[in-house]
Amino acid sequence: MRDSQEYTEEALAKIVTTESLVGVFVSQQGAVATVDVAGVRLEVKSTTTVPVLPSDSVRLERRGSSLVMTGPTSPRAVTGRVTVAGNPATVEYPDGSGVTATLPVATGLTVDVDAIVFLDWASGGLVVAVIEAPVQPEPPDPPPGEDAGPKVVTREFDAVDSGSFQSGYGWRTNDVWSSASNIGAWFYGTQVKDTIPDGAKIRKAWIYLPRPIRLLGARPFGRHTAEKKPGGSLSITDTSTLGKTSGLVEIPTSLVDFLKANDGGLGFALGGYNIWPGTQKDGRSGQLRVEYET
Repeated sequence: MRDSQEYTEEALAKIVTTESLVGVFVSQQGAVATVDVAGVRLEVKSTTTVPVLPSDSVRLERRGSSLVMTGPTSPRAVTGRVTVAGNPATVEYPDGSGVTATLPVATGLTVDVDAIVFLDWASGGLVVAVIEAPVQPEPPDPPPGEDAGPKVVTREFDAVDSGSFQSGYGWRTNDVWSSASNIGAWFYGTQVKDTIPDGAKIRKAWIYLPRPIRLLGARPFGRHTAEKKPGGSLSITDTSTLGKTSGLVEIPTSLVDFLKANDGGLGFALGGYNIWPGTQKDGRSGQLRVEYET
């Protein structure tokens, strides 16, 4: 009677020799993975250190007469944004991708909508931690002597203050309003213009908006010209309507083109009846992320 290895070798012989194949992961026992390849179910060696779940697309390489599973063709993101709170929670991974999964939350952990969380796929999918301040890794320097062309840099700038101004009442709250009588703003000091070169090309920019306390009607978003709260009001100009109202929201690059060379910040002009938590309630409120080219 032939053993499983003999059946595997016979099945491999029917596959056209190639350097790389794509299959569908079924299961794994120890260092041996079961994978469907070209309609054939095989047992192959596994060398992946990246978690793989059933039905994942995986990459295989032929090494001599054997096939080796090297890992998923596209590893799952290990961070995401909560779109529906609770346990289990619905998480979009990575933030902005449109790909979601409903996952259990680790015991003792509470997650809110728009929280950035760390995901453990080795257990089949689990929300294990909340990430308070995600860090964008710096790209490595090019090898010496190589012309690497333009350098792309991503920076994050935390708002140093926020607030809302109402005529007759002044700066009355740290929350950011956009209502019939209130304008709201975030302030960044001089860090944006001190960091981004005047000649840099702004590729993309985002602002982090916490989950709104209230959301109703118009909410024109733009820039202002104050590095910190002035004694009186300020004007929100170059306004437009943002595509989302919470999470990491893309903003017009023209706003940062102004901020890289001038004092100023971001905010909402007079609008309907909208309120976002300010920096005292959410340390990420108004956080600015900029991708630029030098």
